[in-house]
Amino acid sequence: MDSGYCQVPLATVESQINSWYAWYGGDGIEGIFVDEAASPYSPLKQSDCLSGTTSAVIYYQTISAYVHAEGVNQTVTLNYGANPVSGWALSSGIAAQNANILVVFEDPYSEYVNYANSGQPWSPSLWESSYSASHFSILIYDATNANLPERSVRRSLSRTSASPTPHPVAGGRRPRRVGISRVNLTAVDTTLKVAHTGDSIVCVLLLRRHHRR
Repeated sequence: MDSGYCQVPLATVESQINSWYAWYGGDGIEGIFVDEAASPYSPLKQSDCLSGTTSAVIYYQTISAYVHAEGVNQTVTLNYGANPVSGWALSSGIAAQNANILVVFEDPYSEYVNYANSGQPWSPSLWESSYSASHFSILIYDATNANLPERSVRRSLSRTSASPTPHPVAGGRRPRRVGISRVNLTAVDTTLKVAHTGDSIVCVLLLRRHHRR
């Protein structure tokens, strides 16, 4: 569901969450993916969200608590798409207010290996090392098989059973479900190992599909 960089009213967000559970509760839905998560430089500042009426901390803690109220095993994923400025979304003294996973990179593979034209691959912020790697995820798209040089990885990707994942659409209709493949970050290649060597964060590779004309 889309949070619009913390500008979507919380009542709307909660209504969308209710819809997801109404549609997929019987299928064993395990959490909510919150897209367009805001990462302001001053997350406690009241002018950040909802046209200046609340802060990013209060906004996203409210969403996390709402999802976790659905059950103890529910997962809240906040998609920042880039390294957030701090770990405030993971550090509330009330566990239910914390997100479970932060998406800290979302860009094409070419940007991953040459981040911001620096000649160096993307890397996590230093503060992220204070938390378990299981709290972080990256989304890499526009990858090809050539980006996966290890044959064993290619085989594991091709054999992975795609998890049914809701694909949001507008208009309140029940969305179709699409699949993604999850791989251990350390298994992909030496470039991807830079992020969290030896740890088990979720890396989602979206491979380009070549369609015949």
